[in-house]
Amino acid sequence: MDNKNEPVHLNGKVKINKEGEGKKFLKLFLSGSFLEASQYAFTNVFIPYTKDIICKMTTNIVNFWVNGDKPSINQQSGPNRVSYWNGTSYNGRVGTTIQQTPIKTNNVYSVGTLYFDNRGDAETILLKLKENLETYKVATVADLYELSNQKFNYTDYKYGWRSLSTASVCRTNDGQYVIDLPKAIPLE
Repeated sequence: MDNKNEPVHLNGKVKINKEGEGKKFLKLFLSGSFLEASQYAFTNVFIPYTKDIICKMTTNIVNFWVNGDKPSINQQSGPNRVSYWNGTSYNGRVGTTIQQTPIKTNNVYSVGTLYFDNRGDAETILLKLKENLETYKVATVADLYELSNQKFNYTDYKYGWRSLSTASVCRTNDGQYVIDLPKAIPLE
């Protein structure tokens, strides 16, 4: 990336407050990721488990009708079973396997909140971000930090915004100002 952002001369101080691990954890489970996690649990846990129960019940019923066998209480599914699963399940036919779907992990990325001493500085930074958006069709988190003369890392170039129409400057209870930005999205 080229150095498109010169730090803005600000009249006051800017402090950054990064989110702790607890807030990241809550965001993961209370955001859209919760929906993805529940969909994963339903399709990859509940449905296969239900199919397995139906198959075992059917097998036991057929064995009882045909052979007079009573279902065994100690079948191979219980708390003492040790699984040495290698990532591949066999569906009972020789030479055929069922590949398990990998778990989709969501990286939780959060933008630190910048606290400005005065409203003018916050509005200037927001205006510069909107200019970057018009020029480059994207504004990155790195742009936000660079304009505010804050430290940033390579990952901050990978997240940002394609629209800042809902962004605004708000006053906090302690008299400082923050830029209320939409959630940063992956840009790649």
